[in-house]
Amino acid sequence: PPLQLLILGAGVDTKPLVDFAKLLGWRVTVVDYRPHYIQRASAFHADTLLEILPDELGNALDLTQFSAVILMTHNMEYDKRYLHAIADCIIPFIGLLGPAHRKERLLQTLGNDAQKIQSRVFAPIGLDIGAQTPEEIALSIISGIQAYLHGREGGQLSHKIG
Repeated sequence: PPLQLLILGAGVDTKPLVDFAKLLGWRVTVVDYRPHYIQRASAFHADTLLEILPDELGNALDLTQFSAVILMTHNMEYDKRYLHAIADCIIPFIGLLGPAHRKERLLQTLGNDAQKIQSRVFAPIGLDIGAQTPEEIALSIISGIQAYLHGREGGQLSHKIG
């Protein structure tokens, strides 16, 4: 079955992520708490677009269906609330935009829930490919998810031994 990607946040930088994931045959669900962001995201060609507040996420979606989730609301409070909403789920890959210290701050706000997901939360998200533009960053993120879910670290194939 195709990988199922959940993107929490429908800003303009979400479109390249959706595009790359769809090229790989992944099913993509985009969720945002802001109605006008969801309305604008109709041009993203995601399989599903939903306006859902963080507190309603677990009731509105079967979180067990997702292989990976990316939190990218660009709002610390809402990323925290969405992260709390997925703390009990079994999604194997949870990616956060931003630096490592932002991840640590978010995990600290979760209290005991942080222990449930700490090993599955990645920030900064993506492979180090020198990404600068939204499209390059999306390629880095999608590549990082692909590598992780297939038990790989990424890197040049020519550097592999054997």
